[in-house]
Amino acid sequence: MDKALAEEIAQIVLRGLWASKGEFFLAMTIWALVSGLFAFFGAYLAKLAEGRVADRRFETLTAQLAVTTTTVQRIQTEVAHGEWAQREWKSIRQRKLEELLGEAGAVEAFLDHCRNQLPQAQPPTPPPLPLDKFEVLVHLYFPELLDTGRAFATSARAAVITLHEFCIANGEAGGQDPIGLFNQHNIAIMAARRSVIDRRAALDVAAVQVVRTIFAGPPDAPEN
Repeated sequence: MDKALAEEIAQIVLRGLWASKGEFFLAMTIWALVSGLFAFFGAYLAKLAEGRVADRRFETLTAQLAVTTTTVQRIQTEVAHGEWAQREWKSIRQRKLEELLGEAGAVEAFLDHCRNQLPQAQPPTPPPLPLDKFEVLVHLYFPELLDTGRAFATSARAAVITLHEFCIANGEAGGQDPIGLFNQHNIAIMAARRSVIDRRAALDVAAVQVVRTIFAGPPDAPEN
């Protein structure tokens, strides 16, 4: 083989090697680009998925916050309404307690007025005892006063009965000696009246306890 042929063969081989290396480098470049694209789009898709998850979480939190806010507002409204109703109920009970004690005083005044009419020659028959409003107030507003209220009402009715008994006896005697007849009946009349006074005192003590309940314990009254 001569020198020229050998150089030509060497050039052909070198060109083949550079061609194969070029193809290899091209392939590696394409692979690198494809890998980079996959990595980029993978990271992008991951971020996109994270964003969607975050959006769903935000929507969930927003919905939960709305429910919580509504619940808190409802509770606040109910509490405020309950406090208002409680204040109103206390105010009503305060006024009704004053009315109740006023009615008890009216019953006592009624008994005293009727008793003062008895020594007359023709005493009028005592009118109906004004206990209706007193008993209605006790039953509607003061269940804690039922026992003392019933005791007071019972003693007042018993006192009226003694007055009626005198009126009946005086009518049967023709009104001839009302003062003497009154003296005969006065012991029973006064005993019934003292019973009313005692029951009224017990009612007042119970009413003081009601006042303390309404106002959460006001100071005790000074001792005489």
